[in-house]
Amino acid sequence: MTETTGYSRLQIALHWSVAILVAYNYLFGEAAGEAFDQIVEGESGAAPGTPLHIWVGLAVLALVVLRLVVRVAQGAPAAEPGLQGQLASWGHRLLYVL
Repeated sequence: MTETTGYSRLQIALHWSVAILVAYNYLFGEAAGEAFDQIVEGESGAAPGTPLHIWVGLAVLALVVLRLVVRVAQGAPAAEPGLQGQLASWGHRLLYVL
């Protein structure tokens, strides 16, 4: 991975796209939980909004993969020195693992 002085416009756009989609699924994902409960209880049919929740989740997955490819290709700025920089680096690693 190469180091740069800043993130590209593409990296910034991917970051905020993923953040917005994750926030959407978090805020409006109750329908998916209700659909899962219905399946567990043996009821048929899905709650409204469940397919959208799934599509948004798949979009997040695709954008995260694209984001990783772009990060490897374009690099990222070096972490700040000290404890804060180390915590930021490990936080990013943890997010990539998740």
